[in-house]
Amino acid sequence: MGSETRLKSFSLSNRTGADKFDLSFVPSSILAIAFNNLESLTLEAVNLETSQWKAIFDTMSVNSKVKHLYLEFLDHATVDVKMLDSVLCNLTGLNFNGTILKGEQLRHLVESLDKSCNLLSLRLEGDLTNIPTKLLTRVLNQIEDVNLSYSI
Repeated sequence: MGSETRLKSFSLSNRTGADKFDLSFVPSSILAIAFNNLESLTLEAVNLETSQWKAIFDTMSVNSKVKHLYLEFLDHATVDVKMLDSVLCNLTGLNFNGTILKGEQLRHLVESLDKSCNLLSLRLEGDLTNIPTKLLTRVLNQIEDVNLSYSI
């Protein structure tokens, strides 16, 4: 999946119900380069180290073709939404299907989207009750397609 590829969309998932698909052995730089040459990236039930997530999002913030990011069925503890701050403005689709974010994570994400949001599509799951109504409304009204299934 280097720069010579025609591949635009890549999905990696483990729907067998077994352990997460372990990518922790793959060098961060390889993941960052490969993933950021895509337009759509789906990582479902995968295991990545914090340093790998950081490399992916650091690269994505300066040099990325990714417009649609699907981070599905991840352990909320491994998702540092603060790493997404610098890439949110480049995305048109963000999906956390099956990744139930905690209150602080959701609030930070919504506050970041309020500062810079070009999203056309957003899917979140989690407890939205601690996010001020006006803030949440302002952000969601900027987005064409919103799915808050399994959220309260």
